[in-house]
Amino acid sequence: MAQEIKTLNTTFLFQQHKQEFEKEMVEFINAGKVIDISSKEFEDIAYEVRKQQKLSSNLVEFLNFKGLKLVIGKKPMPRMMKVFMARDLKGDRNKYAIYIDVYGLIELDDNGKYVCHNISVLIANLIYAATIHAYHLDKITGTSTIEDAAHAFANLFTNIINYLFKINNINGLRNRCLFLSALYFLNTVYKKSRFSVNVNLAKKIANITEREKELLVAYLEVESFANIDYFMHTCNDILKLKELELQSFLATWIKLYTPGTMFALEYFPAFSAMLTDAYVGCFLNNQSTIEKVAGNAMVAYCNDILKKVI
Repeated sequence: MAQEIKTLNTTFLFQQHKQEFEKEMVEFINAGKVIDISSKEFEDIAYEVRKQQKLSSNLVEFLNFKGLKLVIGKKPMPRMMKVFMARDLKGDRNKYAIYIDVYGLIELDDNGKYVCHNISVLIANLIYAATIHAYHLDKITGTSTIEDAAHAFANLFTNIINYLFKINNINGLRNRCLFLSALYFLNTVYKKSRFSVNVNLAKKIANITEREKELLVAYLEVESFANIDYFMHTCNDILKLKELELQSFLATWIKLYTPGTMFALEYFPAFSAMLTDAYVGCFLNNQSTIEKVAGNAMVAYCNDILKKVI
């Protein structure tokens, strides 16, 4: 693939519960039943997906992607791990597969046919899976697309900081937070563009002056954006938020946006799904809050990303 594969287990938040998460993933893959998407038993669901032409005519094509596995496990996966990429433990272990947990979502009826209890949720999860696939093929590019994503992330991140510290009432502090969070997103979450390009894009998003940009960049260190934990320290030092800690920030993020969005803080496909889930309207997360806070950037991003991934 075009870049080194970044999976959930490379994130700081995953590493904090590595043994627990990896056990869940391995048990799910090994014990779960993979649905034969090409079977007659599945054809009614494929037809329902095909009817979603307003999203993309290619969604059914992605259903037939060999690396996609819809799995009915022995129990549901944690909400933040309903869709993930991992090695194909039942096939070629040198290859990766994209797994979707459909426990409770897709079941066999009395006639032996698969039925989907919420087609919008399935569509949202398929878009998430397609985004993972496109991201690792380096198909998610374009300055406007990434700017919209970074702007939405900065709005969502800064909203949490304001919730905790009321920074909107302090002159210039919100804009500085927007700059830092946009730059963190571009460097650590999206993780593809050059630093100098990212700085200028973050400056545009935060609407700060050239002088303000230079002063903020002067404070940065090599590891300022290494992961979400380091970034908390960066915000502490530059924004003078001495009581900011990852634990309280994460608890508030989960409170306002729901646990399913946790990995959106570090993993680009997860953040993209946070937006597209709301756009599809399946209410997997706190949709109304996400839409309100992310703003117009969310709509612009979703309109564009759906053309790129499916």
